[in-house]
Amino acid sequence: MPGNTFHIFLNGRMTNPATFRMMYQPGDVIIAVDAGFNHVHAMNLIPNILIGDMDSVTQSKLEEHRQRGGAILQYPSHKDETDFELALEYVYEQRPINVNVFAGLGDRLDHTLANLALASSPRFADPEISFWDDEGELFFIHRKRQLDGQPGDIVSLIPWGGEATGVTTLGMQYPLNKETLYPDSSRGVSNVMLTTIAEIQVKTGRLLCIHRKQ
Repeated sequence: MPGNTFHIFLNGRMTNPATFRMMYQPGDVIIAVDAGFNHVHAMNLIPNILIGDMDSVTQSKLEEHRQRGGAILQYPSHKDETDFELALEYVYEQRPINVNVFAGLGDRLDHTLANLALASSPRFADPEISFWDDEGELFFIHRKRQLDGQPGDIVSLIPWGGEATGVTTLGMQYPLNKETLYPDSSRGVSNVMLTTIAEIQVKTGRLLCIHRKQ
C-alpha cells in the first residue's frame, strides 16, 4: 500500500467532507466499507480498496470501481463480523501509523455503539482509532494521548468498560491528577482546553475521549 495513514469511510452521517479534505495527504490510503463507497464517490475520489459483503453497493458501481482501478475485498453476506470489523482487521495488518474513520457515527444507534465497541478493543489500540464528525473527534485512550486544538475546546473523558485509574490531564481547566473515573459518574464530562496542546494519561482501563473543537 502507498502509505501508512488510513481513512475508513462507513455509511453513517457525513455532512462536512471538508474535514476529510483538510486531513488527506497524497499517499494516504482510502478504504470504503460497503455503502461508505457512496461518500467517497460523492467526492469524486477512488478508494484504494472497497471492503464488505457489498449488499449495499450496486453492481454498476462495483464495475465502475473496477474499471477505475480500485481493488475489492468481498465477503459473504452471512458472516460473524461486521464489514467494519473486517476492514479494521485488514488495516491493522498493514501496520498503520494513523487510522481515521469518517461517517462512523449517527443514523443508527446500534451501529454507532458497535463501531465504538470495536474501536475500544486492545487489538486496535496501536494506533488508536479516531472517529471524525462535523464537531471534532472521538477516540479511545489506553495509555497516553496528546490533543491538538484551541483554548475553549470541550473535552469529555468517559470510562469505558469499567473504571479508569491514574487519570491525569495537562492543559485543562479542571485538572485531574492520578484520579479514578467511574463509569456510573459524570466526573470527566465537559472539561475545557486552556492551550493549543493538552495531554491525557490513564494508568489502567480505557477512556472514551470526545473532543469538540471550536
